[in-house]
Amino acid sequence: MFVVVDWLGPSRRPEERTPLESVGDGPTANVVSDHDLTSADPEEKPFTAKADTTEKTFKYWKKRLTLFSMFDKGVLLDEESFYSVCPEVLASYMAKKCGNIKVAVDPFCGAGGNVIQLAKMFDKVIAMDIDPEKILLAKHNSIIYEVFNKIEFIVGDFFTMANQIKGDVIVTSPLWGGPDYNETPVIGPLQLSLDKILAVGKTVAPKILLHLPKNIDKFECLKMCNGIGAEVRKVENVFMDRYLNSTLLYVRSNNVSYKLLCIAYLINLILDIN
Repeated sequence: MFVVVDWLGPSRRPEERTPLESVGDGPTANVVSDHDLTSADPEEKPFTAKADTTEKTFKYWKKRLTLFSMFDKGVLLDEESFYSVCPEVLASYMAKKCGNIKVAVDPFCGAGGNVIQLAKMFDKVIAMDIDPEKILLAKHNSIIYEVFNKIEFIVGDFFTMANQIKGDVIVTSPLWGGPDYNETPVIGPLQLSLDKILAVGKTVAPKILLHLPKNIDKFECLKMCNGIGAEVRKVENVFMDRYLNSTLLYVRSNNVSYKLLCIAYLINLILDIN
């Protein structure tokens, strides 16, 4: 389905994509239907969503089963989600790379692509999004995958509510700016607010895994992380359908003040015992 390789050189431009062995085309469909999405919570108002196949999203619709293998069982996406959700095979790979943890957090969960795969592996997942309609979609889709009971859904702004959540790892696909991101040769990390996401994120969890555009400036990411007390552990290029698809950035908190606080706490604990 896809290939992941360690990144060792400069960021490739779109026209310099390296084709790999073909893995075939995605599934095709010609007919779509509208669906009514009712909330899993009876106190919430029903929300109507369309499986929208406008010209903008048709190429994503053709590959809907790569986004969600159970799409035809009733998965629902709005137009934005068609081109922003993380493909299932990649979301599953990211979940498996998190290691032995209990609580995972996705602060920009969208329609639930990442949180569903995380919930299949871990005890608890916190799914947050500022858009209440995205949360309703994520709830609906998590029911189809039978992981609804393992996910805590929160409607809110991550940057103002981060102090209310804690986890072992953050796994997320920040907004890239829509399909037009591909028209820019190189995207700087500040354009995606990665400095802010990481600065706030490392107060929530010690490990962060970001799914980023293929044309993200990797050298600038390294410099940015060094400046905010975050350590880049690994950068991976993701190839799907023969071409470079996206980038995975693995970050660990390197907050010296936090480490010193922990040491001070242990020293005081030992002194109290003695």
